[in-house]
Amino acid sequence: MSSKKEIKGKEDITTICYGHIDKWEDRAEAVKYFYGCAMCSEGAEKERYVNIMMDLMAGANLATDGSGR
Repeated sequence: MSSKKEIKGKEDITTICYGHIDKWEDRAEAVKYFYGCAMCSEGAEKERYVNIMMDLMAGANLATDGSGR
């Protein structure tokens, strides 16, 4: 039996944005999603999305919008 980490391209990533928890298996897909959100936002909302995107790009498996920091 193989674990999730052994399956190529699958990751166990969690994002928390505005208190909503999402699970992702593809880091690139998560980065793409939050990049799109950031490009359509401004001010504090954009900052939240950028915080998550930067955490993901740095390799974090748990990325938050910074509201709990």
